[in-house]
Amino acid sequence: MNINLLSMKRATLFFLTSLFLMASIYTNANASNVVSTKYFSGPLIPDTNGLRSDTINVLNYTITMNITDLATDTLKGNTIVKYVPKMNGLKSISLDLLHFTVDSVKMGSSRLTYSYDDTLLIVKFPTVENIGDTNRVDVFYHGKPVLDPESYHGVRFGGFYDTAGYAFNLGIGFGAKPHNFGRCWYPCFDNFEAKSTFTFHITTTTANLSFCNGYLTKDSVSGATRTRTWVMPYLISSYHASVNVAPYTTMLDTFRGIDTIPIVIAAEPADTANVRRSFVHLKNAISIFQNCYGKYRWNKVGYSMMPFPDGSMEHATNISYPQYCANGTLTYEYIMAHELSHHWCGDLVTCRTAEDMWLNEGFAVFNQSIFMEYLYGDSTYHSYTKANHENEIHYCGVADGGYWPLSGVPQPYTYGNLNFWESTSYQKGSDVIYTLRTYLGDSNFFNGMKYYFSSHAYQPVNADTLKNSLERYSGYNLTDFFNDWVYAPGYPQFSIDSMTVAPNGSNYDATVYIKQKSMGAPWNTYYSNVPVEVNFKSAGWAISNQTIMVSGPQSNYTLTVPFNPVFAGLNMRNKIAEAVSSDTLKITHTGTYNMSTYSRVDLTVSSVTDSAFLFMEHNYVPPDHMLDSSSHYRLSFYRYWNISGIRPSNFKCTARLFFDGRKTYGSTNGSGYLDTFLVSRNSDSLVLLYRPNTKTDWKVFPGYVKVSLGAVYGYMALDSFPNGQYVFADTGVYHILGINKITTTNEKLKVYPNPSAGKFTVNMPPANTIQYLYVYSLQGKMIARIQIAPGQTTCMLNGVSWKNGTYILTLWNGKGEVDSENLIISH
Repeated sequence: MNINLLSMKRATLFFLTSLFLMASIYTNANASNVVSTKYFSGPLIPDTNGLRSDTINVLNYTITMNITDLATDTLKGNTIVKYVPKMNGLKSISLDLLHFTVDSVKMGSSRLTYSYDDTLLIVKFPTVENIGDTNRVDVFYHGKPVLDPESYHGVRFGGFYDTAGYAFNLGIGFGAKPHNFGRCWYPCFDNFEAKSTFTFHITTTTANLSFCNGYLTKDSVSGATRTRTWVMPYLISSYHASVNVAPYTTMLDTFRGIDTIPIVIAAEPADTANVRRSFVHLKNAISIFQNCYGKYRWNKVGYSMMPFPDGSMEHATNISYPQYCANGTLTYEYIMAHELSHHWCGDLVTCRTAEDMWLNEGFAVFNQSIFMEYLYGDSTYHSYTKANHENEIHYCGVADGGYWPLSGVPQPYTYGNLNFWESTSYQKGSDVIYTLRTYLGDSNFFNGMKYYFSSHAYQPVNADTLKNSLERYSGYNLTDFFNDWVYAPGYPQFSIDSMTVAPNGSNYDATVYIKQKSMGAPWNTYYSNVPVEVNFKSAGWAISNQTIMVSGPQSNYTLTVPFNPVFAGLNMRNKIAEAVSSDTLKITHTGTYNMSTYSRVDLTVSSVTDSAFLFMEHNYVPPDHMLDSSSHYRLSFYRYWNISGIRPSNFKCTARLFFDGRKTYGSTNGSGYLDTFLVSRNSDSLVLLYRPNTKTDWKVFPGYVKVSLGAVYGYMALDSFPNGQYVFADTGVYHILGINKITTTNEKLKVYPNPSAGKFTVNMPPANTIQYLYVYSLQGKMIARIQIAPGQTTCMLNGVSWKNGTYILTLWNGKGEVDSENLIISH
C-alpha cells in the first residue's frame, strides 16, 4: 500500500525513452458519476487477532455481486462461506459484515437462524459440527457499503467506493478497528491470520467490465447485463480480495523471464497511452523482484486504474492503482514497484497482526529502493535510502506520538500520522531492513529472503518468523539485531571520541575510541555487536574502510591502516541506520554549498586552492554535557553537529546553522520540530556553543550573528567554521535559583514536595500518546529519562542518589516540550 502525499514528497523524476508495454485494447462507454457518503466508525469488533481461525478454517468465499446500481451506490448479492471446523462441538460461526441488510442465511435450501448487529453476523448451525465436517453457509444481503472513517488524521482510506463511474474496494481501513476491511463488502473472517481461496461472480451493465483476483474463467452477456467469473485459487487474506468496475478496456502483455507471466491492466481507453508510458519499467520490476526474492507465485500481474486521490492498494493480482500515478511520466513508477513487491511481502507472506505491519510495508518501501538500485544504479539507491532515513529519524517520533518498537507498533499508529507521511511501520521498517542487508551481506540477505518467502508462502508470519528463517539460512545469530533494532524503540548513534596513531612497520596502528548514544531508545540501553564502518583518510586522501563490531557506551578498537591516517569518520557510507544525517563534501572551488537537507549546514567558501574535504554530521542525540559546573546553559537534548575533515591551509569559509522551534512539518529548510525544546516562545535567549574536540568544554562560539526569520526560527551566521562540535543552548530561564522553595502556578506540570531530599511526585496532563520526562543538570547532562504511558498522569521520581542542587525537569510529548519545571534537591 502506498499513500498520495508520501508519493508526492518522495517523487524521483527520470526522463527515459518510453517503450511499448500493453496490447489488445478495445473501447467501452462511460458511466455516471456518483459519490458514496456512508462512513463507518463503529466499535472494535471481536477477533482482531484471528482467534476464530483457531476454531474454524474458512476454505473459500464465493461472492456473487450485482454492481449495476451505481446511481444509488447499492450492492446486492450473496456470499457462500465454505468452512471446516478445527475443533469439536461448534454450534455457530461468526462473520464480520458492516452495515448491510441481511436478507437471509441458508445452508443448502434450509434457512438458518442468525443474529446481526450491523457489525457481527452470528449464524447458528442446525446441528453441532465437529472436526472435518466441511460445510457452507450462504449469506444474502444488500445495502449501501461503508467507507473508512474520515477522522484518521484527515485522510480516508478503505471501504467500497462508487465515484466518477467507478466502483471499487480498498481492503485496508486506516481508521477502522481492526484495519482489515474486507467486511465492508462481504461477510468474512476479517483478520490477517485467515487465508482462503475466492470465486467472484460480478454482474455489471454491459458498458462496464469487472476485474477481480485470479483467473477470468467466464464472461457472459445477458440483455443489458454482463457477468464475469473470476477464480482465485491461491490463499489470500480477507483484505486482499478485490473488485474493480468501470468502463475499462483490457491491456494485455506477457512477461518472459524465469517463467511466463500474463500482464493484465484495466484502464479507460483515454488513459491507455499514459499507462503505457508510466508502466514502461513494469517488466523490469518483475524481473528485479524475482531475482531478489524468488519465483512470482501468482497467475498474473494485474493493475486496475481508479480515480482515487489518496493512494494505492496491493490486492493480490489486481492492484488498485490511482490514475494520477499513471499520468504518462515516470514520477510515480516506484509506487508501481511498491505494490508489485507486495506480492512477496504482504500478499504471499502476510503479517499475522497489524503490530507487525513493517513486514508488509517496511519491506515494500525498501523494495522501492531496490527497484531504483537495479534500474538506475547504486547512487540512486543510496540517495533514496538516505532521504528515507533523514525523514524517518527527524519526524517519525513526532508523527507516531513517540518512539515504538518496530515489532509491536500499536494499531492507532500502524500507518503513522498521515499529516506527516512518516511512520514506524513504513519508513523505520525500510531503514531497519536496509541495515539488516548490511549485517548479513547481499548473498545471505537476498538468498535468505528467498528461503523465507518460499518456506512460508501463503502463510501469516511475525518478526520471529523472519528472524528464524534468516538464521536458518545464513547460520548467523540475529538475536542482538532483532532485540536492538526490531523489538526495542529508537536508534543508536556512534561517534569517535578521539583517535591515536602509532607506526607499525610500513603500516600504522590507529586506535579509535567510540562513544555510543541513542535516540528514542530505553534509558541506559545500548546496541550490541553493531557492524560500524570506520573510514580512514591520509593527508593525500587515500582511503581505508574497515568494519568493527561495536557494543556498549564506550569502547576502543585498534586497526592497522596502510598509511598514516589524519582523518577517521564513522558510517560515512551510511551502511547502518544510526541517528545521524550527514554530508560528505569535496570542495574544489569557492561558492555556496547548501547542505541543509542532511547535515543542515549552509556553507560559503571564500578561499580554496587545493581541494578540501569535510564530513558534516547532524546528530539526533544529546551532546556531551558541560564540564564547568558554574555555567548555566541548557543544551539542546535533541541534536548537535560534528564537523571534521581535511583542510588546506588557505581554506576559508563561513556558515549558517538554522534553528527552528516551529511545530510544523516540512518548514523552511525542512527543519520544523528541531528546537521546540529550546525555542518554544522566542529565540531571545538562544546561543551557539562550540568546542574543538571532546576534551575541551563548551564555550560560546566567538564569531556569529543571530538572524531571526520569525519568532522561533532563523539562523546563526558564523564568520568562520572550524572543525569541532556545535550545539544550540538556552541562557534565559534556567539559572540556579537563589531560593529555598519554588512556588508554581503552572497548570501543566506540578512537582511536590519541592525542594526535596530526592523523592518527588510529578503530576502531568493526560495525553493519548507516549510522553517522556527528562531530568537535566544545569550543565546540560541528561540525568534520567522516564517513559510515560498514554493516559498516565502521575509518576514518582527518585533522585536520592543525585547531588544537592537544581535540576531541570521537562515533559516532552514527541512533538515538543509540553512544560518544564525546576527541581531542587537538598539532602
